[in-house]
Amino acid sequence: MIRLDTKINLDIRGFLHWWGTQLLAAMPEAVKKMVADSYDFLEVSESGDQFSLQLVTSEPGREFSHILPNTANPSAWDGLLQLNPKLQDLPLVLRLNIGQALYQVVSLPIAAESNLHQVIGFEMERLTPFKIEEVYYDARTVEKKSGLNQFKVGLVLTPREKLDSMLERLAGVGLHPGRVDVIESGVQEKSLLHYNLLPDDKNKKPGNRRRKMHGVLITLLVSLVIAACAVPAYMKDGYIDELDSKVRKEKKVATKILTLKKEAEAILRATDTLLTKKTNNPDMVEILSELTERVPNNTWLTRFNYSNGKLQIHGQSPQASNMIGILEDSPIFTQTSFISPVSQDRKSGMERFQIATQVTRRKKSDQ
Repeated sequence: MIRLDTKINLDIRGFLHWWGTQLLAAMPEAVKKMVADSYDFLEVSESGDQFSLQLVTSEPGREFSHILPNTANPSAWDGLLQLNPKLQDLPLVLRLNIGQALYQVVSLPIAAESNLHQVIGFEMERLTPFKIEEVYYDARTVEKKSGLNQFKVGLVLTPREKLDSMLERLAGVGLHPGRVDVIESGVQEKSLLHYNLLPDDKNKKPGNRRRKMHGVLITLLVSLVIAACAVPAYMKDGYIDELDSKVRKEKKVATKILTLKKEAEAILRATDTLLTKKTNNPDMVEILSELTERVPNNTWLTRFNYSNGKLQIHGQSPQASNMIGILEDSPIFTQTSFISPVSQDRKSGMERFQIATQVTRRKKSDQ
């Protein structure tokens, strides 16, 4: 049964991502290169005494990786940009590994979803061993099932002192990431960015040309879609009004005919149902008569159940195994079989049986 009070969850972000992907696929190749996949970014991670730079891209043939010492050298990044000027336009993401950040999945009431970040802040000391002023954190919904009052949240956090120190070392080599993400588990798709631990006051990297171009093109595409929908609709208004006038003239006659048609169809369906039942199902008197004729005098029936063309009988007989053949000889009983093992009745000495058989109607020639 359909429940009209069921809550409908709209995945607006997923729809916009799908829609953007379809629009990008329809663009010319020259435009695609200007707005390359939004997942393209330069990932930096710290391991030991060095920073590892790696290009994360969906375009084959653009692989890039580089190692920078984490010792103070402001010209290190500038020198790398001179050799690879295209890196200037890529977003820079600092990726923390498992040892540099804490990741855990927590359960929260469904009411907290609309204000998730603030609720996590209030519950920080209960959920983690840290106070809110000691960490940078971020959270997102990872699992939500309809009908449940709770949902699961992926929570990541890192001590402020540790991240501030890492950002300071990055600034020492000329790197200013615009995002800080975390590896959730041992294996993660690098093309996905789920979290951002970087506070707004530490984001010193201005928006790059590609993001601006994305905004301009999306705005243009939205305008074109609206125009493509609005202009034909406006041109067809006159034609639609004319059709509406004709439809209104015939509406009363059409409504009456439709009502009569529905009534006739309902009567026909009811008649067909009765005829089908009458034709396909034997009368109960016929079933009882057939059992009376077939069952031997030394056999007792203790239970009789007939439903949806299937008959079940329980009883006792000196030789219960003979009952299968006796019933199968009947023209209205088929597919006869025991539905439980035959057992011996201690008091009467007879065999107890439970038999199921399919009941069919006799052919007219037989009747």
